[in-house]
Order: sequence, then structure tokens, then C-alpha cells
Amino acid sequence: IDDIKEELNRLDNLLKEETEKKNRIEEELQELEKKESKIDEIIKSFKGLTELQTKRGEYQKQIQETEDEIKDKKQNIFMVFSSASVNYFVQPMLKELRDCIKNSDFDGRTIENITGPILDDIIKSGKCICGCDLTKDQQALENIKELKHYVYPENYSATLKALEARIDSTEEYNDQFYDNFNKQYKDYYLAINRLDNFKNRLEEVNKEINDIGDQDVSKYNDEYKSIRNQMNAKNQDLGACNVNIESIKSEQHKRESDLSKITANSGINKVTHFKMDICQDLMENITERLDKKEEEAKEELQITASKLLSQMLNSDKTIQIEKNYNFKVFDEYNNVVLSEGEKIATSFAFVGAIISVAKEMLEKNDEEFGASEEDTKFTMVMDAPFAKLDLSNRASVTETIPSITDQIILLTTDSQYDDVVEGALKDRVKNKYELIKTKAGITEIEKKGD
Repeated sequence: IDDIKEELNRLDNLLKEETEKKNRIEEELQELEKKESKIDEIIKSFKGLTELQTKRGEYQKQIQETEDEIKDKKQNIFMVFSSASVNYFVQPMLKELRDCIKNSDFDGRTIENITGPILDDIIKSGKCICGCDLTKDQQALENIKELKHYVYPENYSATLKALEARIDSTEEYNDQFYDNFNKQYKDYYLAINRLDNFKNRLEEVNKEINDIGDQDVSKYNDEYKSIRNQMNAKNQDLGACNVNIESIKSEQHKRESDLSKITANSGINKVTHFKMDICQDLMENITERLDKKEEEAKEELQITASKLLSQMLNSDKTIQIEKNYNFKVFDEYNNVVLSEGEKIATSFAFVGAIISVAKEMLEKNDEEFGASEEDTKFTMVMDAPFAKLDLSNRASVTETIPSITDQIILLTTDSQYDDVVEGALKDRVKNKYELIKTKAGITEIEKKGD
């Protein structure tokens, strides 16, 4: 028995340590959430600047890429030109050369691949390439001599014909050169225009950034990521704490059960042990019922608070209540960041939901709790609630507040009780009072109006 009691004491100490650790982690998480909210608001305020900085980076990249492209195209132009520069300068002469050939008196009759010296060699040998003996065939000899009038050097027809064919091929090559050169130059010119365009856009963006005030937004993004990583780590630690706490409680329950069995088996305090079993069963039953009621109330509280907050802010909002009754607010995009004004509205919605759920539970269980009609009426006192509300939300929040509870005592100042608030509460105000400070430590209350 002593060993078990000693073990139970050790478990109590462990449970206390883990609970303290859990509370510390939850406090650290709350601080991190505040920092996250603050950094997120800063990032949102720089949203326009961030977009401009992104555009600036894109234009700078496009300018660099276009400058590299212009450099390559310029080099390509020089390569194309250098590969056919001779043809470029010869081109004007080709037309004149073709005109000269056209105006020459050659009749076009010629024998290709045969020249005068070749024919002289045949005559000198006395034998034709066909095998005819020219010394014996005078007519064949005369025919060969006649051919000399149609070949070089007596006749330039073959040379001129070959030159004309060369002119044709050269002009065709030059046409391809001009097409390629013009295409390269056109691409080069278009790239220069694009570069000028990007530079003009960059200049406009830089002017807008300078007007806003250039900021290094990346450091806020890095800080936001760091905070999110810390929160994830803390949540993991919190989960580990919860597991440890449940494990310790389970071990405690087991050791207490062992202690009860030993006590019962020893025959000591059997009646007390029997009563303890009954009490334990009752406690477990009551705890189970209370836990169930608590979950039902929490679920109803979430629904009612979400509905009230959405009504106040004119947008879909969902309040999620955690096990320790801390709560988070999500919009339709699952974002959890709120402005200061929205946080005030969330507090109103949460208090209003508590009142609404409490009234509903009292009305449902009036016989069990013995609640009278007066017990289901609630009064709420609000001190300067509109100070941090955005002007865009002030009217809708003010219109919703009277529906939260049966009676509201509202303390406010002239600056907060503006036309928007007064108009929203016009038909809902029964009595007005003014607090007048007469001297140090003394304030008088004076009723205003009817």
C-alpha cells in the first residue's frame, strides 16, 4: 500500500509538471498568435507594394533577357553579313553583266567541253576521236576546221553561257541572303522596341514604388513564416503534453484501482470501500453527463457566436472554440487574422452567444433548475465599446448589440456616440444619462431627455 501511495504521489507531481508545461505552452501560443496577427496586418498593408515589387523584378528580368537577346541577334547579323559580304557588293554589277551578255553578238551556237587547242591537237594527230583518218578524208578534216569557229577562243558563246548560269545561281543565293539578313534585322529591331517598352514600364513602376515608400517586405514574410513554424512546433509540444497528461491520469486510475483492490482484499474498511465505489461510479456518471452537456453547449455557443459575428461584420465568419475555451475566427477563405475592430466585434458576439445559450438552457430546464422568469433575463454593461470599431462595421455592430440581451447599459463618449451609432440605436434607447464630473472624486448623474 505504501509503495502504491508513493507511486501516486510521484504521478501527482508529474501531472502537475505536465499541466504547468501545458499552460506555459498555451500562453506562448497566444503570444505567437498576437505576433502573427500583427505581422499579417503589416503584410496586408503592403499588399500593393508587394505586387509592384514583384512587377519590378519581372521587368528587370525581362530587360536582362532582352538585352542578351539583342546582343545575340546583333552577332547573328554580323555573321550573316560576313558570310556573303562579297555577294552583297557584287550584286549591283550582276545586272550590268547580264545586260552585256544580252547585248553581245554571239548566236548561242557552241560546243561544250571542246576548245580550239583540242581541235588543233586532233588535226595534228591526223585521226578523229571517232576513228576517222583525217589524212585520207578531206571532208572530215574540213568539218573539224569548221568547228573551230564555234569554240573558244574564236567563239565565246560557251564562256558567256556558263557565266550567265553562274549569274543566275549567284542572284538566287543573293536573294536568300537578303531575305535572311532582313529577317535578322527585323527581329533585332523588334527586340530593341521591346527593350524600350520594358524600360518604360520599369520606370513607371519605380515611380509608383517611390510614391508609396519602398520597404523590404520580404523580412516581414520571413518573420511570418518563422512565427508559423514556431506555432507548429508549439502545437506539437502541446499535443505531446496532452498525451502525457492522459497517460499519467490513466496510470493514476490504474494505481488507485490497485490500491482499492488491496484494501478490499485485506478486509479493511469494506463498507468504506463499497461507498467509495458507489461515489466513484456516481462521479464518473455525473462527469460524463456534464461533459456531454458541455460539448452540446459549446457547439451551440459556436453556432450562435458565428451567426452573431457574421451579422455584425456583414461577412461569413466561423468561431471555433477550443477545449480550453480559447477561440479562433475563420473567414470563408479559412484565414484567422482579424483587425482590432473585428476582434472587438468577436468579443461582443462571444458574450452575446453565452447569454443566448444560457437563456435557452435555463428555459429548457426551468423545472430542473427552478429558474423563474427573472432568472432568464440578463443585463450587460458595456464601456466605450465603439472605440476601435472600423467605420465600415460600426453601424452593423451597433444594430446587432441590442438583440444580444434583454437590457444593455452603455457607457460612451460624445466622440464615439456619433451619427452612425445614434441612428442605429435611435428606436432602442429608453433612458439617457450624462455623467458630470463636478470636482475631484465626485461625479453626478443627470438624466437627459424624456
